[in-house]
Amino acid sequence: MQEGNYKLVYIAGYGRSGSTLLDVILGMHPEIECNGELSYLFNIADDHEERCDCGLELRECPKWKQVFRQLVDQGLEQGKEAERIMRSVEHVQNIWTWIFWPIVRLGRWGTYCQLMRGLFDAIYVAQNKPLLVDSSKSAYRCAGRVAALKCVCKFQVKVIHLVRDGRAVIWSHLRRPPLNRRRAVSVRVVFGWIFGNLLATLMGWMLLRRREYLRVRYEDLMKNTSEELDRIGRFLGLDFSDISDQVVNNATVETRHSTGGNRGVTGSIVRIQPDLEWQDRLPRMPRLLFWCWAWPLAWWYGYR
Repeated sequence: MQEGNYKLVYIAGYGRSGSTLLDVILGMHPEIECNGELSYLFNIADDHEERCDCGLELRECPKWKQVFRQLVDQGLEQGKEAERIMRSVEHVQNIWTWIFWPIVRLGRWGTYCQLMRGLFDAIYVAQNKPLLVDSSKSAYRCAGRVAALKCVCKFQVKVIHLVRDGRAVIWSHLRRPPLNRRRAVSVRVVFGWIFGNLLATLMGWMLLRRREYLRVRYEDLMKNTSEELDRIGRFLGLDFSDISDQVVNNATVETRHSTGGNRGVTGSIVRIQPDLEWQDRLPRMPRLLFWCWAWPLAWWYGYR
């Protein structure tokens, strides 16, 4: 098993902020392997309804089949037990244990590091690309994931914090049925947006050096695609000029092997088109709710 020849790129932030699109664009570079939301991999690995983006069941996909086989060869946990190990470290409910980690070095940390090292080593061996992308973001279930990967497992991690206007995120949730639960959905999304983005921002300040953290606004990526991709390229130390041209010209997505996020991207067209439907259709109350609670953070990110 080869180790240490790769680095991790982590997409942080809140869900429905365009992470799948960013994941697709990054994956168009020959030196980047995008894997989707790896924090949920073991939870869905045995679900026959869950599929890789290539269209096959996860355990039948050539990439993930090889990854799981290598995990078995290493004697590492899989399935629900692996999920339990990850949640015991990453979930927001267990963040308090981080206070005592430097002193007691809880046993589960070692098991967690073995599992994560084995997983990323297996992905690297399967795909042989130096940059591995994990777009698990900063939800409650994986609130401590970046800190664990960097501080405990000692991975080299670069974080791209993807931010989208919270009002657009609320509308992305509300336009799905059932519409009779709009108030409850709005409240949950507002506080989730605050938590996910504030956590990502604090990580950038406290855990990462300046060259390891980059904030990208979804709106800027849509409006100034070439400039933003050039900025991302400089951050990752790669040339994205060809990728930028392909994206601007609506390139077709080649076969991907990602988990979670929006499925069915393989074979579709990469369209850079701002989703501004919320500006006309988002009701007044969710807008007021968002500004009532999230205005300091939204203002800090440049939303008015």
